[in-house]
Amino acid sequence: MAALTTVEKGLGPKAPARMLGAVVLIGTILLFAGGPGPEASRSAGRLWDLGHVVLFFSAVQWVLRSSGRGRAMDPARRGALVLLAAVAFGAATELLQAAVGGDAEWGDLARDVLGAAAGLTFFSPAPFLPSRALRRSLRTLVLLLLAAASAPAAAALWDEASARRAFPVLSDLEGPFELSRWTGSARLSVSEGVSRSGRQSLRLDLGTEEYSGAFLRHFPGDWRGYRALRFRLYNPASAPLALTCRVHDEEHQQGDQASEDRFNTRIVAHRGWTDVEIPLAVVQAAPKGRFLDLGRIRGVRFFATRLEAPRTLYLDALRLER
Repeated sequence: MAALTTVEKGLGPKAPARMLGAVVLIGTILLFAGGPGPEASRSAGRLWDLGHVVLFFSAVQWVLRSSGRGRAMDPARRGALVLLAAVAFGAATELLQAAVGGDAEWGDLARDVLGAAAGLTFFSPAPFLPSRALRRSLRTLVLLLLAAASAPAAAALWDEASARRAFPVLSDLEGPFELSRWTGSARLSVSEGVSRSGRQSLRLDLGTEEYSGAFLRHFPGDWRGYRALRFRLYNPASAPLALTCRVHDEEHQQGDQASEDRFNTRIVAHRGWTDVEIPLAVVQAAPKGRFLDLGRIRGVRFFATRLEAPRTLYLDALRLER
């Protein structure tokens, strides 16, 4: 705690109010300007979410340093008013974003309050809790919450670095955060009981909706110089399972996403393991009237159509081959 006291007495009070005001102004504008687009990396989105913590931390510091009345107020009352103001303003911004066509994310409100609490807890001009033990406990709690709020960004950065190192392997489910590369209407999980290579595979519990499957969204998208896309499917049932493999590029993603503007192929997974190899020359030539851009691949999707009953399928060792 001595180090925290040094920071509180040193860096905190020296932060220029004018600079903090600029951070608050820019942060408020960005709040309504919209975050990273669908092409952005996971880490960009997670770091953007942490901007709420930075904005409200800076806002609290700016208010405390700019208002003489605030400094003279009873510390406990000041702390309560600041936190209530953070809740009110944070909720108002989320409702306003929803009203103008955005999404109200109450996780953002929690990050708003956390940023305000951090500003009060570590750099308040006067402690708003009378007991030193209570202040230490609150600081510990805020640090733990800050670590929890930062964990998704740290996990995304870790997995993005892992994906770059493992390329041309796109997904083999061996990394601790690799499941976050996938999304989809099927229930997705990591299986340790079925694997063709390594220890784990992706389990897809497919439903009976019109399209049920998995979508790999986050991976290195420059496939130039490679010959084929390979993967392995495991069907534990005796009945064959038909599904579609789809690959699309950035131009398709930004367009009207017509089915003839991407690569689609039908695959039948029989009982046990099925090894699949798809030549990238075929993928490249699939769109009507153009070539698919192998330097800007943006998605690989596997899905079944109108299943009569729920089915389970395993996917392993999705990779490129030279």
